[in-house]
Amino acid sequence: MIELTKNYRTKMAEKLLCDYELYKSSVDYYNGLLECDNLAYEARAKAASQVKYQTHIISSIERALSLLDKTEREVIDKLYFHKELSFYDICEECGLERSSIYRHRTNALYKIATAIYGADVAVR
Repeated sequence: MIELTKNYRTKMAEKLLCDYELYKSSVDYYNGLLECDNLAYEARAKAASQVKYQTHIISSIERALSLLDKTEREVIDKLYFHKELSFYDICEECGLERSSIYRHRTNALYKIATAIYGADVAVR
């Protein structure tokens, strides 16, 4: 079983969410490389491997996000995917106070970490 501390769990789930768009653009990049006719065999194999890995990460994140309830999903969406919004705008749009936003974020990150790592995360 994977044993993560509370802070490490939060950091890992947050890193996945922050890098979600990067994973998607990486798949596009490696697919573009695979279209190149002059690509060496080793480079082609590496690009194909990266496409497979990045696609797996993306599907894992999307599956984890689908497990969230409506409020948690809205909070995560606004915090990590709409970075142009200020925290106060997020509070206003969600109709929640700051402590509620933090609570929903923490619950969502716990669910995401549990879904991604496939084990109940132990908190120290």
